Amino acid sequence: MTQSPGQLPADSSPPPRSAQILPFEKPQTDLQRAVAARAQESMARSRMKPRPKPLKWLVVCLVALVPVLMLFGAVDGLLRMFHQLNETFIKQAISEGEPPAPPAAEAEEPATPGVVILQRPESVAPADQGGASSTPEELPPR
Repeated sequence: MTQSPGQLPADSSPPPRSAQILPFEKPQTDLQRAVAARAQESMARSRMKPRPKPLKWLVVCLVALVPVLMLFGAVDGLLRMFHQLNETFIKQAISEGEPPAPPAAEAEEPATPGVVILQRPESVAPADQGGASSTPEELPPR
């Protein structure tokens, strides 16, 4: 009788279980027992650890706030000094008869502006409101 390798004979049954797996427990050494006990103690201590007291938190926050307040105070004092010096120099300029210098933002316009806006001259009225005129208008030379 010839069989293909993937087929089992019809009369064969699975082999009986003759081997039994037994768990093997090795007794713990002294070192392993000491490590386990230390871990248990540590976990118990971490559960019983008291929370920090509110007064302590308040003191820590106040101590941390001191450098921040000093920095803001220094910046505020510096700005007040600059304002006071500016007012002093303006009063001196007025008392000497000189007009105060104009702010830098209102100084001269630049000779070449960055944006050019084209507008119709006021003397020319639009021919029709809705569309472009049929004749091109001449713009004044630059």
